[in-house]
Formats: sequence, structure tokens, C-alpha cells
Amino acid sequence: MHALPAHRGVFIDGGLWANCPTMVGIVEAVSFCGQKLEDVHVLSISTTNYPFSIAEPIQLGGLLNWSRKIIETFMFGQVQGAVAQATCLLRDRFHRIDYMTEPRINAMDNAKAVQELVVLGRGEAEKIEHRQVARERFLNGLPILSFSSSS
Repeated sequence: MHALPAHRGVFIDGGLWANCPTMVGIVEAVSFCGQKLEDVHVLSISTTNYPFSIAEPIQLGGLLNWSRKIIETFMFGQVQGAVAQATCLLRDRFHRIDYMTEPRINAMDNAKAVQELVVLGRGEAEKIEHRQVARERFLNGLPILSFSSSS
């Protein structure tokens, strides 16, 4: 057995450039898997959302003031862009499940909120508009062709 060579380089976490990977999936389905865009259906399941605003009064301006919200701004912008693009391309073949929470729940260091998030997620998934779409378009028993790589 031969060891695989290590890959070296500069990498960026997907959560920064594709916090919502919907468009990555659509592009890969069409470009790498050879799917026709009209055959692509996407069920996008968010890990929750919260009210976001950059409308705070700016007192100092410049990088010092922006640095507090810059990563959050980029992440929210990417999500909103990906959802809007997927909606434009797929129309009714795109469905997103996204629950609006309070900001405190989403904090990276809030391990105590995990059980609350599980309950909220299940509750959102059980809403009739999500269950109906999931059953009719994604859990309908129709066969799906497996992806096979030619390389």
C-alpha cells in the first residue's frame, strides 16, 4: 500500500466562501455530473438564521468600526446571494428550510443551545409547507441516477 502525497497550499474554509453551498452544488451537478439544469432540484436546509443588520450608527468609520461585523457581513451576504441565485436559476425546483432564531442561539460558543436548536429544527421541518415539498419532490420514490466519475 502506497501513501498518498500530502496536499499543500492555502485553503479557505467553506463556511467563509460558501456558507450556503447551494450554488456550489448546482454548479457541480451541471458541470461535473453532466446534469441538465432543468433536471436539478435542490432542497436547501439551513442551520438557522437570525436577524442581521449593519445599520448601527457608525461613530468612527473605517476598518476599526467595520472589523466588528465584517466576517458576519460576508457570511450573510454569501448566503443571501446563493439563495437568490438558486431561486433565479431553479425557480420552483429550489426549496429552502430556514428557521429564524434569536442571535444568542447561533453563537459558536453556545453548546447549551444544541438541544434547543434540535427542537427548533424538527419543528421547522414538520411545518406542512416543508413536509409537502419534501415528500412530493425529494422523497417521492422516483429513482435517481448514481454519480459516476470517469477519472
